Amino acid sequence: MKQEIRNIVKASKGRYGYRRVSLKLRKLGYIVNHKKVLRIMREENFLCSKFNTRSRKYSS
Repeated sequence: MKQEIRNIVKASKGRYGYRRVSLKLRKLGYIVNHKKVLRIMREENFLCSKFNTRSRKYSS
């Protein structure tokens, strides 16, 4: 299953988080919990970091 997670993350160019990856795995036929996908992605350092930073500037 780790290999499938690697393939999904690589195909999405690192844009998918654990929720989307777990949905893709379910579509592929795996019975998997989102917590397990999150744990594996943390161990392999595959978590999406592209959209985490939100900076909003104040303009009056």
